[in-house]
Amino acid sequence: MNQWLKLALKLIKAKALESKIIRNGHLNTHVFTHQDPVNELSLGHFIRIIINFALLCQHTEKRNEFMDYWTFLGNEILDFAESPDIDEFNNQFAYNLKHTKEK
Repeated sequence: MNQWLKLALKLIKAKALESKIIRNGHLNTHVFTHQDPVNELSLGHFIRIIINFALLCQHTEKRNEFMDYWTFLGNEILDFAESPDIDEFNNQFAYNLKHTKEK
């Protein structure tokens, strides 16, 4: 999941865009520097990042790039879902959830 989150944020990595997204979304300046985004980036932060990025792209040439990017990411997730690795992925999540509740 970290790989997918990093891939989702990769398109935004231009400093000018990061600054505008941070400012518009009222986000912490460290929101793009997480090494472990699954455990460090909340879903709320992620959604605010994507929505503010889409807002900035809406009337620019980046709009098509944004749509192509999400189509690519969606296809990557679909490919993974159809792979034999999906069972291991789900088992790891169940294991982590169980051990988190026990603590």
